[in-house]
Amino acid sequence: MDTTTKQDLPQGQQIYLEFTQQLLRCSKSFEQEINQRFRKHFNQSFTRFDLLSQLAKGEDPWQSIGKVANQLLASNGNITKLVERMANEDLLERRSNRKDRRLTEISMTMGGRQLHQEMAQAYAEWVQNLMDSRLPATEVLQLNFLLSKANSL
Repeated sequence: MDTTTKQDLPQGQQIYLEFTQQLLRCSKSFEQEINQRFRKHFNQSFTRFDLLSQLAKGEDPWQSIGKVANQLLASNGNITKLVERMANEDLLERRSNRKDRRLTEISMTMGGRQLHQEMAQAYAEWVQNLMDSRLPATEVLQLNFLLSKANSL
């Protein structure tokens, strides 16, 4: 068992450890709050919203399940079961790929597009309110710039 504490690390490493802990804590807090709101207001999860969002930003209305799963922010867990449930709720359609029948593609239904639009509007408002209560807009812009830079590595 590793018993290394923050104090045992060189100061430079302590800063990175503290930074990642703060980042993960913030991310987890936001994800939990947003997930609760999606469940309360839409009876949906953040993962479902994330899946619909990936489909919404695609150039082609039909995308392979594998490609969508790789782009999810939330845990993709068992994407096949999730897609099946969302298809049963008439939020998604499934079909075999026209060139390779072994691959399955998915697309949003009209109901899925409508739900996504409503959820995206609410999500934008919720995140803005959550951030406004913590940081001024100028600092949010700075933080976004720095995180974008870090994510481009």
